[in-house]
Amino acid sequence: EEAPKEEAPQEEAPKEEAPKEEAPAPCAEEPAAEPPAPEMAVTFPGELESLSEEQKTEFKDQALKEFLAASGLTMDDIEGVELESGSIIFKVKVKKTVEPARVEAATTQVTAALAAAPMKVEVAGAPAFESKEVAVIVAPAAPAPAPAEDDIEAIRAEAAGSLLRAAEDGSLEAALAK
Repeated sequence: EEAPKEEAPQEEAPKEEAPKEEAPAPCAEEPAAEPPAPEMAVTFPGELESLSEEQKTEFKDQALKEFLAASGLTMDDIEGVELESGSIIFKVKVKKTVEPARVEAATTQVTAALAAAPMKVEVAGAPAFESKEVAVIVAPAAPAPAPAEDDIEAIRAEAAGSLLRAAEDGSLEAALAK
């Protein structure tokens, strides 16, 4: 009778280990997550907080109209538009369903258009705003596996690659300003 009692604690020990084996499973799913939608941000001098809600809406509407004209994208390609503080940052999120070639063409067109002439937005009751820079944040075609938390070299390599990409597309200054 004592032998079965000894087996019962042995059976409980593997049950305790089972949750430990299940814990890494969510981590394995994280790299499979979809990459974020590509974003483009146009920075304007000024303080977002100084605009009323009505002026912010007017600003977004005008900036979006200018952006669509410069990029060749349509409203059907846009997932969302927002204004962020830090100056006035007009941010456009492109739908993930837009073909990468169209996104790349749009980023090239916007960058070239704003290099040639700044985007101008006029809001009632405020001086005209002229864009000062554009930053393009394009998600990679396939998500890179996330480095392990303790893999310092992989983290450093990813950070260096990110800085190089930002420097190449001209968004490094904007990224460092944040």
